[in-house]
Amino acid sequence: MRRLCAILGVNRGWFYTAAKRPNEEETALRDRIEEIVLEFPGYGYRRVTKALQREEWRVNHKRVLRIMRAESLLCQLQRHWVSLILWSEALAQTR
Repeated sequence: MRRLCAILGVNRGWFYTAAKRPNEEETALRDRIEEIVLEFPGYGYRRVTKALQREEWRVNHKRVLRIMRAESLLCQLQRHWVSLILWSEALAQTR
């Protein structure tokens, strides 16, 4: 790699940085995933994957999950609040 960069006259750091840049397809996929998540906030990575596959995208669930984690787009579940007092009373009545 060192010799190749010397022949081309570029810095090795530039070469590795340029190799990490996402291509147009990856950027389009990220944009579409974000659109789906904003349109349907309750969708997780599985539903987003199925929606993309219905739109003719060739993508699997692992790739969608990786992108959603990187962009912080995963569905945040809201837990229902249950009073501990009521829970303990219900538990005491069943004994």
